[in-house]
Amino acid sequence: MSHFVSQIQDRLGAKTTIKMVMQQHLGGRLDLIYGRSDIFRHNGILPPTDGSGQHMRKFTTFEALEAAAGEEIGVSDWTTITQEQVNTFAEATGDHQWIHVDVEKAKSGPFGTTIAHGYLTLSMIPGLSDSVMALETPGARLNYGVNKVRFPNPVPVGSRVRAIVSIKEVTDIPAGKQLTLGYVIEIEDQSKPACVAETVVLLLPN
Repeated sequence: MSHFVSQIQDRLGAKTTIKMVMQQHLGGRLDLIYGRSDIFRHNGILPPTDGSGQHMRKFTTFEALEAAAGEEIGVSDWTTITQEQVNTFAEATGDHQWIHVDVEKAKSGPFGTTIAHGYLTLSMIPGLSDSVMALETPGARLNYGVNKVRFPNPVPVGSRVRAIVSIKEVTDIPAGKQLTLGYVIEIEDQSKPACVAETVVLLLPN
């Protein structure tokens, strides 16, 4: 038994080790064989990948999206929130509240440091989800709005965040399809997420 497999077995048990070994030898996506890969993420081990750290899912048809409704699609890489990002967002939006931009004052503030704007966290969804899924349906794709957004936990500057992406539903509309996506933005080493949101995209036919 290899050192790698031995480590996996020690942490996850024989049944999960079999799954990991099958992934190594068969290639492809483990969650297509066993339904999902949550067990690896929650135990701090991810299945082998192509080197990018991601298992991109590409959707080129409405039928493929409809078949994936109700599924968790994947988890993005971690990305670090920097003070430069926060300052740039403050300039773009005009929100210069000191809890975001005044590093010295924020040290004695309620969070002990500057924190990201909630809407900055929300605005990172497209970039985070790009590593998880690609929408390549034939026609135009238009942002229609947001069903709900909550910011349960502030994001201290310097923290790392990632997105868990899911397809909530795909419904028919006169112009084509309406796609509802779910996002949970996690903060590294925090049990409570930074953001929980549902966004709506209109998918138009050619």
